[in-house]
Parts: sequence; structure tokens; C-alpha cells
Amino acid sequence: MKQSHTNLKHGRVTAGHYVNSPPMTRTRTHRQSTIWQDSVAAGEENVNMELLTKLQGELNETFEDLDQKLNNVLARQEYEYMQTYTHYVKKKERELRDMITLLGEKARNADRVKDEKIRELEKVCRTALANETKMEKQVRELKDQVRKWKDQKEAIESDQEFLKRKTLEAKRKNKLLKTAIQRM
Repeated sequence: MKQSHTNLKHGRVTAGHYVNSPPMTRTRTHRQSTIWQDSVAAGEENVNMELLTKLQGELNETFEDLDQKLNNVLARQEYEYMQTYTHYVKKKERELRDMITLLGEKARNADRVKDEKIRELEKVCRTALANETKMEKQVRELKDQVRKWKDQKEAIESDQEFLKRKTLEAKRKNKLLKTAIQRM
């Protein structure tokens, strides 16, 4: 796109340059050629100066319009960029909030699972403690029974010993009586 540009600080116009490229020769439009030929044919310098001044004014107006248009384009691009950036940031914020919510739910689920495991372990501990208490009671009862049986055994053994002695004594007495009866 071939454009003329101006050094707006100094009000100078440089024609026939591509934007950001070195100066090149400019081909004249049909209108400019006609104006140029008319002024040369008339041979008047005033006309040429007026024409140059008029063309310079038109060029300056065009550059001012270009500056305004460029400013408008830049402002629109800046606005669109800010709108896009705002949309992007809001999207990322939404994603971040969703992630935080998801992590919160996962943490709550993990806490719930931990609480359930703790409750299960506490239940197992209570059951084990109840079983231990029950078994200790059974052990005490069994020990008491064993003591009673030992006592009964000892009583039976002592009775048995007593009866053996009495039986032996009775046998001895019977023998003595038999021998005394037979002697008699």
C-alpha cells in the first residue's frame, strides 16, 4: 500500500514513500498530470505556487485524516484487545473458581472417607474392647470353676484317702476279728 506520510512535528510532507521503506519515485495520477500540464502551459509561477500550496494543504488534510483514522483504528484495536483480554481473564477466573470448588469437594470427600474410616475403626475398637471384657469375664468364671473343681478334687482325694484308711482299718479289724473268732 503506497502512502504519503508527513513529519507532523515540523509540518513537512514527504510524498511517494511506502510506509517504513526508503523513498521511491512517484508516478503522477491523471488529475495531477493535467494540473501540472496546465500550470506549465500557463507559465505562471503564482499559479504553480498556489497549486503547490493547495496540494500541500490537501496532503496535510489527508495526513490529518489518516492520523485521525489511525488513532480511531488504534483505539478500536485497543478496545477490542481489552475486551478480549477481559473475556480471557474472566474465563480463567471462572476456571480457577471451578478448580477451587472441585478441590474443595475432593477435600470434603476425602474428609468424609477419613471420618468414615475413623468411625469404622472406633467401632472395631469398641467391639474388640467389648470382646476383651467379655473374654476376661469368661476367663474369671473359668478360673473360678477350675478353683472349685480343684477344691472338689482335693475334697474327693482327702475323702478317698480317709476312706482308704478306714477301709484298711476295717480290714485289719476284720482280720483280727476273724483270727480271734477262729481262735476261739
